[in-house]
Amino acid sequence: MGSPPAEQRYCRCGTRLAADNTGGQCARCQRASRNKLIAPPQVPAEFWRTEQLRDAFVAQHMGWVARAYRLHPYHQPVYGPSGISQGLLGQWLGLSQPQVSRIENGSPIRNLDTLAYWARILHIPPELLWFRLPEQRESATASSVGVQRKEVPAVVGLEETDNLELMTVLNSPTADRLPSDEQAFATLRRALAGLRHTSGPEEPGSTPPSLDQRVLDAWAIRRQAPPQRPALVLIAGFAGSGKTEFGTFLSALTGWSLLDKDIVTRPLTEALLISSGGNPHDRHTAVYREKVRPLEYRSLMAAAFHNVDCDVSTIVAAPFCEEVSDRDWIARVANRCTACGTDVAVVWVSCDSASMHEYLTSRGAARDAWKLAYWDDYLASIDLDLVPCCRHAVVDNRNNAATSLADQARELATHL
Repeated sequence: MGSPPAEQRYCRCGTRLAADNTGGQCARCQRASRNKLIAPPQVPAEFWRTEQLRDAFVAQHMGWVARAYRLHPYHQPVYGPSGISQGLLGQWLGLSQPQVSRIENGSPIRNLDTLAYWARILHIPPELLWFRLPEQRESATASSVGVQRKEVPAVVGLEETDNLELMTVLNSPTADRLPSDEQAFATLRRALAGLRHTSGPEEPGSTPPSLDQRVLDAWAIRRQAPPQRPALVLIAGFAGSGKTEFGTFLSALTGWSLLDKDIVTRPLTEALLISSGGNPHDRHTAVYREKVRPLEYRSLMAAAFHNVDCDVSTIVAAPFCEEVSDRDWIARVANRCTACGTDVAVVWVSCDSASMHEYLTSRGAARDAWKLAYWDDYLASIDLDLVPCCRHAVVDNRNNAATSLADQARELATHL
């Protein structure tokens, strides 16, 4: 009987090893091992997708990026179980080990030249950075207006080449960087093929355009528009000041998504209050303020950030009274928006107590019952002179305001 076939062995990079290769590395990885002390290794794209690196990029802390880079499991076969040492990283960067340690554990680097130098040495993909490299700032491409590359999941059923072309189509919104119309539409049609298969009885009346055609039409319109950074607009103000009304005007003018706190969170808010033994319309007790309100805002902002991560400009209407008075909260939102290439604006809807009382009375919402029944107590609990602690726009929504809310929305839209 012949000897059984030898078990196939593979290098960590996926290359099949030759039968006479007694080591665990292919020729390319062997060269990398020999050069490991000279310069940082070239790493695959998926290297940068760990939770540690993602958090470091969101925090805009190059020291944290360096630590996550050093300790990445990818380095262990070449550099050992502890990954890359601070001393070796310092050797590549021209720093001592103590200097690397201070940078990893200290305040973030702010100098753009230093950040760019680290990014080049470590071969960090530019689309992951929260700043532009000098060559990006000088170029007149989509990156000069802050358009960032988005991760596009592979579409099941498409060949690898089609998936790569689909990523090119969706990540390059300007016409001069796209494949031809025929190539782009063919790729998108293959990706959307499943949307053309319908089941069930047809609705009476005229047949609407198929969903895949609606998607293609929307993409074609978006392709013709100049590339823009997504915007996050926070509309703040007291109950009855007119936040939702102003947000609705602004959404109609811009076509941007509108997230209203009461609409998005009210069903869950009322269920949480009932489960806590409270009144579903409570908006003033400690139960609401301490247990429910934080969850409302966390959910609302998570939805907003998901939208802008998808390049969908979003308007968020909520009181935000505590939030816009908190410099730390404002800083966190600003940093998060910078990290994902989003412009953020705060709008304060100003309104006098008489106008707010009139509006709350006219809308007759159950959640306003306590405010209206104890109006003086409610006014004593808020600061009518409150304004956001950050740069913001002001909308005057008093009954005797000189400019209508709709006109103020149009004016603000021209500056966003």
